[in-house]
Amino acid sequence: MLYKDLDRSAQERLLAEIEKKLQTYKDLNLDLNMARGKPSPEQLDHVTTLFENVSMDNFMSEEGIDVRNYGGLYGLIELRRVFGSMLKIEPESVWCLSSSSLTIEYDLLSRLMLFPLPGQSKAWRDLNEVKFLCPVPGYDRHFNMLDSFGIKMIPVPMNDEGPDMDLVEELCKKDSSIKGIWTVPMYSNPTGESYSEKTLRRLLSMEAAEDFKVLADMAYAVHHLHEDPAEQDPVYPLLDLAREEGQPDRVFVFASTSKMTYAGAGVACLATSENNRAWLLPSLKSQMISADKVNMLKHARLFRSLGGVESLMKAHAKVLGPKFELVLEAFDEKLGPTGIATWTRPKGGYFVTIWVYPGTASKVYARCKELGLSITDAGACYPYGKDPEDSALRIAPSYPHMDELREAINLFCLIVREQALLKLLEESRS
Repeated sequence: MLYKDLDRSAQERLLAEIEKKLQTYKDLNLDLNMARGKPSPEQLDHVTTLFENVSMDNFMSEEGIDVRNYGGLYGLIELRRVFGSMLKIEPESVWCLSSSSLTIEYDLLSRLMLFPLPGQSKAWRDLNEVKFLCPVPGYDRHFNMLDSFGIKMIPVPMNDEGPDMDLVEELCKKDSSIKGIWTVPMYSNPTGESYSEKTLRRLLSMEAAEDFKVLADMAYAVHHLHEDPAEQDPVYPLLDLAREEGQPDRVFVFASTSKMTYAGAGVACLATSENNRAWLLPSLKSQMISADKVNMLKHARLFRSLGGVESLMKAHAKVLGPKFELVLEAFDEKLGPTGIATWTRPKGGYFVTIWVYPGTASKVYARCKELGLSITDAGACYPYGKDPEDSALRIAPSYPHMDELREAINLFCLIVREQALLKLLEESRS
């Protein structure tokens, strides 16, 4: 029976049973972690084994660059091709600039604040106000970046095709101080949902400020959980779509190998139009001579030896897929019949979003922390940490071993049930 349909005495009895079970967890002094989408040791060990078989007997790139020396500002063409294939973008439009896409994203925001875009007389820092649309639930680190620059964040709800485009179009049409939108178009962080082609085309063609930009973080472009293509969401060619919609300069695309090889120690890229690359070039030349080309060559040779990225991603999926299934099965079994929560069922990425009983997410987070279970802060997936319903929580199943994950998710479900019953009893008294 749904918890809300139980009478008060039944709710109290059920709460007492759950709290008794939770006391046994408290006595265990647990240290369980589902807070961040980190690759597991098993995944990293597999990557390490693969790299051990990569030959670095010479340091010459395909174009004859000695990767140990200066030069090659845009990165190695052999790795730009890898990213181009992943993103469905011509490799000439892809620049490999760092080991972290977050670093590139922050640098780009800095440039947008400092330097006027083509056709503009002022940089964003010289405007009265700069605003960004932020699909919610969304990626907390994107929000932190915007906040650090004093950019005002406007939350826009997500649906199963991406952000609410009717609202996005309405806001942008009437407010030219809205200069951009953060997006994770493929297996979004944290919901796991992917943008439809219709949504992407509307974003790229809609009426907006002349210098409006779509920042597209494609962190999960090849992170499918299933081998069957029918169970995978498609990657759309964002630069091609932008050109087709008459706004070739509207989009910047980011990606990295962080969850493919080594987190923060792989290769990251930026892809955008010819005009945008020309705008970037002067400040980029002032900043750097080249990124880590030795690491690029090592990655390029790894992917070549594997015949592309697909076999590596299948290996990751074999580890990740069962973990996601475990979480979803636990939610179906332990929370489904109660009517106190809903959740996403992603086909890829690193997260599941769960909406617990309204008004309890922060208490679920605190209770988890008390009992030795780390999850992402309640509210983290909203600008300024403010979830108006105090309901959304992000679950990251990737890092724990299966046995630890099973224990963690069982504990989490008990806490969600406990806090829902406490809230229901509180509501019945008011």
